[in-house]
Amino acid sequence: MTGIANRRFVIARLAAMMQMPPAPSQPSTGCFAIFDVDNFKQINDSFGHQSGDQLLVSFAQEISRLVRRIDCFGRLGGEEFGLVLPGANPDEAKTVVERMMSQVRMLSPLRSHPALHITFSAGISAAKPYETYDALYGRADAALYQAKRRGKDRLCLAA
Repeated sequence: MTGIANRRFVIARLAAMMQMPPAPSQPSTGCFAIFDVDNFKQINDSFGHQSGDQLLVSFAQEISRLVRRIDCFGRLGGEEFGLVLPGANPDEAKTVVERMMSQVRMLSPLRSHPALHITFSAGISAAKPYETYDALYGRADAALYQAKRRGKDRLCLAA
């Protein structure tokens, strides 16, 4: 529906990143971010599922425009998306995601409701040596929930 990679493909790219050796100047092989569209259920309930689908497509297209060629952006399920950032350190990943958040805030995803603007929350984790992709994913997910608890429309870095 969104025209971007699915969960299986994102996880495969994440696993591949975890097997890459880090660059000599980098302590990590890269970062992983999980995005969740804020208040998506209320938008779906207020404007209908067709509008919710349209919102997801607009969101996916906007983020896709902003990713590097080596990155992998895809839909994990529902209103959750994943971004694999090979070679990025946490500061670089944070800068990339903050730029995406700024762009999405300006997005008006529903033609039928041009005044509606959306935000998303994000959790970012940097790969650790000998860590599994499941552990990296879990830390990004925990950071996402921390961002949601702190008020949404924000990002948190995993410990």
